[in-house]
Amino acid sequence: MTSSPTRPFTSIATGLGVVVLAACSTAYYSTWEMLGQEKRDLLRSNVESVQKEQVDAAEEFEDALDRLRGLYDVDADDLERTYDKLKDNVLYLKHNLNAAAIGGLSAEVDSIEADIEVLLADMRKSIAEADRFLANLSE
Repeated sequence: MTSSPTRPFTSIATGLGVVVLAACSTAYYSTWEMLGQEKRDLLRSNVESVQKEQVDAAEEFEDALDRLRGLYDVDADDLERTYDKLKDNVLYLKHNLNAAAIGGLSAEVDSIEADIEVLLADMRKSIAEADRFLANLSE
């Protein structure tokens, strides 16, 4: 295996990056601890912030869905029926594509079997020629 001339540099740079990030993280938490904030308090605050953002995002999605339904004036039952029809059509297409693929595979199997028969015949011919050659050497 050959090694790249930049490989040692890349490894060193990666290692330094990890050390710098760890040092920054340590300095960050040390600063907050000096201000009276523990790591778990910072984590709790971050989790609460993300949770609020998720709730806000969910509300935005619900509002967007309501607006979309209003644009198309479609109720949930119609959407469900349309979805069921589409799902049935997808299953039908999958079934037909699988049947076509299997049909194509069986034609390929026939072709491979024919090629193997030709190969076996050639091998038998070569074996017979080798047997004749060895018999002539023995005489």
